[in-house]
Amino acid sequence: TFLENIPLIWNRLSFTDKVTMRNIFRYKKRFFMTIIGVAGCTALMLIGFGIRDSISNMVDINFKEIIQYDGMVNFEDDASDQIKAEALKQIQSTKNVMDAQMGFVYTTKTYDDKVDETATVHVFDKEDVCREFKKLAENLDVHIGDKITIEDAEGTPHEVNVSSITEMYVNHFVLMSRKYYKEVFGKDAGSNTVYLSTTGDDVAQKLLANHISTIQGVEGISLFNGQLDNFYSMVKGLNGIIWVLIFSSMLLAFVVLSNLITVNISERQREIATLKVLGFRR
Repeated sequence: TFLENIPLIWNRLSFTDKVTMRNIFRYKKRFFMTIIGVAGCTALMLIGFGIRDSISNMVDINFKEIIQYDGMVNFEDDASDQIKAEALKQIQSTKNVMDAQMGFVYTTKTYDDKVDETATVHVFDKEDVCREFKKLAENLDVHIGDKITIEDAEGTPHEVNVSSITEMYVNHFVLMSRKYYKEVFGKDAGSNTVYLSTTGDDVAQKLLANHISTIQGVEGISLFNGQLDNFYSMVKGLNGIIWVLIFSSMLLAFVVLSNLITVNISERQREIATLKVLGFRR
Protein backbone atom coordinates (compact mmCIF):
# COMPACT_ATOMS: atom_id res chain seq x y z
CA THR A 1 0.00 0.00 0.00
CA PHE A 2 0.98 3.65 -0.28
CA LEU A 3 1.60 3.85 3.47
CA GLU A 4 4.42 1.28 3.20
CA ASN A 5 6.47 4.02 1.51
CA ILE A 6 6.19 6.12 4.67
CA PRO A 7 8.14 4.14 7.32
CA LEU A 8 7.46 6.75 9.99
CA ILE A 9 3.77 5.78 9.90
CA TRP A 10 3.87 2.20 8.61
CA ASN A 11 6.38 0.89 11.17
CA ARG A 12 4.29 2.19 14.06
CA LEU A 13 1.11 0.39 12.97
CA SER A 14 0.14 -2.86 14.66
CA PHE A 15 -0.26 -6.05 12.65
CA THR A 16 -4.07 -5.72 12.76
CA ASP A 17 -3.88 -2.12 11.53
CA LYS A 18 -1.57 -3.15 8.67
CA VAL A 19 -3.97 -5.90 7.64
CA THR A 20 -6.86 -3.45 7.82
CA MET A 21 -5.03 -0.94 5.61
CA ARG A 22 -4.15 -3.70 3.19
CA ASN A 23 -7.77 -4.84 2.94
CA ILE A 24 -9.03 -1.28 2.43
CA PHE A 25 -6.62 -0.34 -0.34
CA ARG A 26 -6.32 -3.74 -1.97
CA TYR A 27 -9.85 -3.61 -3.39
CA LYS A 28 -10.15 0.00 -4.50
CA LYS A 29 -13.44 -0.50 -6.37
CA ARG A 30 -15.05 -1.99 -3.29
CA PHE A 31 -13.58 0.81 -1.17
CA PHE A 32 -15.17 3.48 -3.35
CA MET A 33 -18.41 1.48 -3.60
CA THR A 34 -18.63 1.55 0.19
CA ILE A 35 -17.99 5.30 0.41
CA ILE A 36 -20.35 6.23 -2.42
CA GLY A 37 -23.06 3.81 -1.21
CA VAL A 38 -23.02 5.08 2.37
CA ALA A 39 -22.75 8.72 1.24
CA GLY A 40 -25.70 8.28 -1.13
CA CYS A 41 -27.87 6.66 1.54
CA THR A 42 -26.94 9.38 4.03
CA ALA A 43 -27.80 12.04 1.45
CA LEU A 44 -31.22 10.45 0.92
CA MET A 45 -31.86 10.46 4.67
CA LEU A 46 -30.78 14.10 4.94
CA ILE A 47 -33.07 15.02 2.05
CA GLY A 48 -35.98 13.17 3.69
CA PHE A 49 -35.53 14.82 7.08
CA GLY A 50 -34.83 18.18 5.43
CA ILE A 51 -38.06 18.11 3.41
CA ARG A 52 -39.97 17.00 6.50
CA ASP A 53 -38.61 19.90 8.57
CA SER A 54 -39.25 22.34 5.72
CA ILE A 55 -42.92 21.52 5.16
CA SER A 56 -43.96 20.71 8.75
CA ASN A 57 -44.25 24.38 9.81
CA MET A 58 -44.82 25.88 6.36
CA VAL A 59 -48.60 26.30 6.70
CA ASP A 60 -48.49 27.83 10.19
CA ILE A 61 -45.74 30.30 9.25
CA ASN A 62 -47.43 31.33 6.01
CA PHE A 63 -50.99 31.78 7.26
CA LYS A 64 -50.40 32.78 10.89
CA GLU A 65 -47.18 34.83 10.86
CA ILE A 66 -46.74 36.27 7.37
CA ILE A 67 -50.35 36.79 6.27
CA GLN A 68 -52.11 38.86 8.92
CA TYR A 69 -55.68 38.61 7.62
CA ASP A 70 -57.97 35.58 8.02
CA GLY A 71 -59.96 35.60 4.78
CA MET A 72 -61.22 37.50 1.77
CA VAL A 73 -64.66 38.54 0.52
CA ASN A 74 -65.07 38.95 -3.25
CA PHE A 75 -67.61 41.30 -4.78
CA GLU A 76 -69.66 40.66 -7.88
CA ASP A 77 -68.21 42.18 -11.06
CA ASP A 78 -71.22 44.41 -11.67
CA ALA A 79 -71.58 45.61 -8.06
CA SER A 80 -71.61 49.40 -7.81
CA ASP A 81 -69.37 51.40 -5.45
CA GLN A 82 -72.41 52.22 -3.30
CA ILE A 83 -73.32 48.54 -2.93
CA LYS A 84 -69.69 47.73 -2.05
CA ALA A 85 -69.59 50.50 0.55
CA GLU A 86 -72.84 49.28 2.13
CA ALA A 87 -71.58 45.70 2.10
CA LEU A 88 -68.34 46.79 3.81
CA LYS A 89 -70.32 48.48 6.60
CA GLN A 90 -72.41 45.35 7.13
CA ILE A 91 -69.30 43.16 7.18
CA GLN A 92 -67.58 45.44 9.69
CA SER A 93 -70.62 45.28 11.98
CA THR A 94 -70.88 41.48 11.78
CA LYS A 95 -70.17 39.44 14.90
CA ASN A 96 -66.66 37.89 15.08
CA VAL A 97 -65.29 40.36 12.51
CA MET A 98 -62.45 42.27 14.19
CA ASP A 99 -61.52 44.37 11.16
CA ALA A 100 -62.43 44.63 7.47
CA GLN A 101 -60.56 46.68 4.87
CA MET A 102 -61.29 47.26 1.20
CA GLY A 103 -58.73 46.24 -1.43
CA PHE A 104 -58.23 45.33 -5.06
CA VAL A 105 -57.02 41.90 -6.22
CA TYR A 106 -56.40 40.43 -9.66
CA THR A 107 -54.24 37.69 -11.20
CA THR A 108 -51.76 38.69 -13.88
CA LYS A 109 -48.34 38.09 -15.40
CA THR A 110 -45.09 39.46 -14.01
CA TYR A 111 -41.88 39.12 -15.97
CA ASP A 112 -38.43 40.39 -16.82
CA ASP A 113 -36.34 39.83 -19.95
CA LYS A 114 -36.06 36.04 -19.50
CA VAL A 115 -38.71 34.65 -17.14
CA ASP A 116 -42.42 35.24 -16.66
CA GLU A 117 -44.57 34.13 -13.73
CA THR A 118 -48.26 34.25 -12.85
CA ALA A 119 -48.84 36.28 -9.70
CA THR A 120 -51.69 37.74 -7.69
CA VAL A 121 -51.54 41.51 -7.28
CA HIS A 122 -52.94 42.94 -4.04
CA VAL A 123 -53.55 46.68 -3.82
CA PHE A 124 -53.97 48.09 -0.30
CA ASP A 125 -54.95 51.50 0.98
CA LYS A 126 -52.12 51.49 3.55
CA GLU A 127 -48.59 51.72 2.21
CA ASP A 128 -46.94 50.09 5.25
CA VAL A 129 -48.38 46.65 4.44
CA CYS A 130 -46.94 46.50 0.92
CA ARG A 131 -44.27 43.90 0.12
CA GLU A 132 -43.18 42.04 -3.01
CA PHE A 133 -42.69 38.40 -2.20
CA LYS A 134 -39.60 36.19 -2.12
CA LYS A 135 -39.99 33.22 -4.46
CA LEU A 136 -41.23 35.44 -7.28
CA ALA A 137 -38.16 37.63 -6.78
CA GLU A 138 -35.90 34.55 -6.94
CA ASN A 139 -37.54 33.22 -10.11
CA LEU A 140 -37.29 36.59 -11.85
CA ASP A 141 -33.78 37.16 -10.40
CA VAL A 142 -34.60 40.64 -9.16
CA HIS A 143 -33.45 42.49 -6.07
CA ILE A 144 -34.48 45.56 -4.12
CA GLY A 145 -34.23 48.55 -6.44
CA ASP A 146 -34.72 46.54 -9.65
CA LYS A 147 -37.69 46.85 -11.97
CA ILE A 148 -40.11 44.17 -13.17
CA THR A 149 -42.97 44.29 -15.65
CA ILE A 150 -46.52 43.69 -14.44
CA GLU A 151 -49.64 43.57 -16.57
CA ASP A 152 -52.73 45.41 -15.37
CA ALA A 153 -56.20 43.84 -15.24
CA GLU A 154 -56.62 44.53 -19.00
CA GLY A 155 -53.26 42.94 -19.90
CA THR A 156 -51.30 46.17 -20.54
CA PRO A 157 -47.68 45.87 -19.30
CA HIS A 158 -46.15 48.43 -16.94
CA GLU A 159 -42.79 48.64 -15.18
CA VAL A 160 -42.81 48.78 -11.38
CA ASN A 161 -40.03 49.24 -8.82
CA VAL A 162 -39.24 46.52 -6.26
CA SER A 163 -39.04 48.38 -2.95
CA SER A 164 -38.66 45.35 -0.66
CA ILE A 165 -38.81 41.54 -0.64
CA THR A 166 -40.18 39.13 1.95
CA GLU A 167 -40.73 35.37 2.23
CA MET A 168 -43.93 33.63 1.13
CA TYR A 169 -44.51 29.88 0.99
CA VAL A 170 -47.74 29.54 -1.00
CA ASN A 171 -48.24 31.12 -4.45
CA HIS A 172 -46.70 34.34 -5.83
CA PHE A 173 -47.84 37.74 -4.57
CA VAL A 174 -47.17 41.35 -5.52
CA LEU A 175 -48.37 43.97 -3.03
CA MET A 176 -48.55 47.69 -3.68
CA SER A 177 -50.29 50.73 -2.32
CA ARG A 178 -53.30 52.27 -4.04
CA LYS A 179 -51.33 55.47 -4.51
CA TYR A 180 -48.46 53.72 -6.32
CA TYR A 181 -50.88 51.66 -8.43
CA LYS A 182 -52.46 54.85 -9.72
CA GLU A 183 -49.04 56.38 -10.34
CA VAL A 184 -47.83 53.41 -12.41
CA PHE A 185 -51.01 52.29 -14.17
CA GLY A 186 -52.51 55.75 -14.58
CA LYS A 187 -55.91 54.82 -13.12
CA ASP A 188 -57.56 54.09 -9.81
CA ALA A 189 -57.40 50.47 -8.68
CA GLY A 190 -61.02 50.32 -7.62
CA SER A 191 -62.23 47.79 -5.08
CA ASN A 192 -63.29 44.19 -5.52
CA THR A 193 -62.20 42.54 -2.27
CA VAL A 194 -62.53 42.94 1.49
CA TYR A 195 -59.77 41.62 3.73
CA LEU A 196 -61.13 40.15 6.96
CA SER A 197 -59.66 39.75 10.41
CA THR A 198 -61.89 37.40 12.41
CA THR A 199 -62.26 35.58 15.72
CA GLY A 200 -64.11 32.48 16.84
CA ASP A 201 -63.92 28.71 16.41
CA ASP A 202 -64.75 26.65 13.31
CA VAL A 203 -68.50 26.78 13.97
CA ALA A 204 -68.43 30.57 14.37
CA GLN A 205 -66.35 30.88 11.19
CA LYS A 206 -68.91 28.86 9.20
CA LEU A 207 -71.78 30.98 10.53
CA LEU A 208 -69.81 34.11 9.67
CA ALA A 209 -69.17 32.89 6.12
CA ASN A 210 -72.84 31.98 5.62
CA HIS A 211 -73.95 35.39 6.85
CA ILE A 212 -71.53 37.41 4.72
CA SER A 213 -72.36 35.41 1.59
CA THR A 214 -75.97 36.62 1.86
CA ILE A 215 -75.00 40.31 1.78
CA GLN A 216 -75.94 42.10 -1.43
CA GLY A 217 -73.07 42.46 -3.88
CA VAL A 218 -70.99 39.65 -2.34
CA GLU A 219 -70.03 36.94 -4.81
CA GLY A 220 -68.13 34.66 -2.44
CA ILE A 221 -66.03 34.41 0.70
CA SER A 222 -62.93 32.35 1.44
CA LEU A 223 -61.61 31.95 4.98
CA PHE A 224 -58.15 30.53 5.55
CA ASN A 225 -59.53 28.47 8.42
CA GLY A 226 -61.06 26.03 5.93
CA GLN A 227 -58.09 26.11 3.59
CA LEU A 228 -55.73 25.25 6.44
CA ASP A 229 -57.40 21.86 6.88
CA ASN A 230 -56.69 21.07 3.22
CA PHE A 231 -53.07 22.16 3.58
CA TYR A 232 -52.62 20.10 6.74
CA SER A 233 -54.03 17.05 4.93
CA MET A 234 -51.61 17.64 2.05
CA VAL A 235 -48.66 17.97 4.44
CA LYS A 236 -49.74 14.82 6.24
CA GLY A 237 -49.78 12.94 2.93
CA LEU A 238 -46.31 14.25 2.09
CA ASN A 239 -45.08 13.13 5.51
CA GLY A 240 -46.01 9.55 4.63
CA ILE A 241 -44.01 9.73 1.40
CA ILE A 242 -41.04 11.27 3.22
CA TRP A 243 -41.00 8.52 5.85
CA VAL A 244 -40.98 5.94 3.03
CA LEU A 245 -37.95 7.76 1.57
CA ILE A 246 -36.17 7.82 4.93
CA PHE A 247 -36.89 4.15 5.69
CA SER A 248 -35.85 3.10 2.17
CA SER A 249 -32.55 4.97 2.43
CA MET A 250 -31.84 3.33 5.81
CA LEU A 251 -32.66 -0.11 4.35
CA LEU A 252 -30.46 0.59 1.32
CA ALA A 253 -27.54 1.57 3.57
CA PHE A 254 -27.98 -1.65 5.55
CA VAL A 255 -28.05 -3.76 2.35
CA VAL A 256 -24.95 -2.03 0.92
CA LEU A 257 -22.92 -2.43 4.10
CA SER A 258 -24.07 -5.98 4.87
CA ASN A 259 -23.24 -7.16 1.34
CA LEU A 260 -19.78 -5.62 1.42
CA ILE A 261 -19.11 -6.96 4.92
CA THR A 262 -20.25 -10.45 3.90
CA VAL A 263 -17.94 -10.42 0.85
CA ASN A 264 -14.97 -9.23 2.95
CA ILE A 265 -15.53 -11.82 5.68
CA SER A 266 -15.83 -14.60 3.07
CA GLU A 267 -12.53 -13.53 1.50
CA ARG A 268 -10.78 -13.38 4.88
CA GLN A 269 -12.03 -16.90 5.70
CA ARG A 270 -10.59 -18.23 2.45
CA GLU A 271 -7.28 -16.48 3.06
CA ILE A 272 -7.05 -17.89 6.60
CA ALA A 273 -7.90 -21.37 5.28
CA THR A 274 -5.12 -21.03 2.69
CA LEU A 275 -2.65 -20.00 5.39
CA LYS A 276 -3.60 -23.01 7.52
CA VAL A 277 -3.13 -25.37 4.57
CA LEU A 278 0.35 -23.91 4.05
CA GLY A 279 1.22 -24.74 7.65
CA PHE A 280 0.65 -21.50 9.51
CA ARG A 281 -0.81 -21.67 13.00
CA ARG A 282 -3.08 -19.32 14.96
